[in-house]
Parts: sequence; structure tokens; C-alpha cells
Amino acid sequence: MKIIPYSNDHKADYLGLWYRATKIGHPFLSEEQLSEQRDALANTYLDMAEGYVMMDNGTLVGTLALFDNMIVGLFVDPDLHGKGIGKKLVEFAANLKGELLVEVFEENVGAPDFYRAVGFKDHEEKYDENFPDHRLLILMRS
Repeated sequence: MKIIPYSNDHKADYLGLWYRATKIGHPFLSEEQLSEQRDALANTYLDMAEGYVMMDNGTLVGTLALFDNMIVGLFVDPDLHGKGIGKKLVEFAANLKGELLVEVFEENVGAPDFYRAVGFKDHEEKYDENFPDHRLLILMRS
């Protein structure tokens, strides 16, 4: 497996993986909200972020998106959870940026525990203006 910079050649696979992982991790989001978020990702955020993909024999198995030292997206193929892909992506980000921050919905299935397991500590909490009924946890890794 190797981590390489994201390019538009990865876009369709990236969006497919994002959708599958997000549907599992964010069961509180409606299909309409998922569709809106996917469109925003495809049309805006992918071009704004510093993006990377993890490839395994030509197959996209994980994604990482950064704004400065903030992980704004880390997604792993749901069929490959628990195989160390997410941890490798976090370590890659830490080697690039040093101190890291990440925001995750408190209700995100598995994400808060995953980040704590790879060295993040609770930092603060807030509410996202787009999803005011769902608390965000901000975690930091020094």
C-alpha cells in the first residue's frame, strides 16, 4: 500500500468511498444531507484541501484531506476497517504537519474512539452551523 497525492483521476473512487464510509459513520444524516455533502465535496472541498489517497494494487482504500494541520476528511473503505489503514493515514499526516486537529461528530460511529486510540486527546466541543443538532468534538494530537 502506498499514499500518493490526490488527483482528479481519483475523484469517482474517492466520492464512492466517501459515500460508503459516511453512510455508516453518520447514520444520523438523511439521504438529502448526504447528497448535499457529496456535491459540496465534489465541487468545492476536494479542490481546496491538501488531499492524499492510499492505494492498494491500484485500488483506492483510504483518503486523507487536510487544511493546514486540520484533518478535514479521513475515510477508509468500510470493508477494510481494522486493517491499519486509518492509522497509517494519521501517521502520514503527523509526519507532514506535526500537531494535528480533527473535528468529528460525537455520534460518528467509531471515529472518536479511533482518533483517541491513535493519540488524539479531547480538546474542545462545538456545534456545526450546518448540523446544529449534532455536537462536534475537536481532538488534538501533539
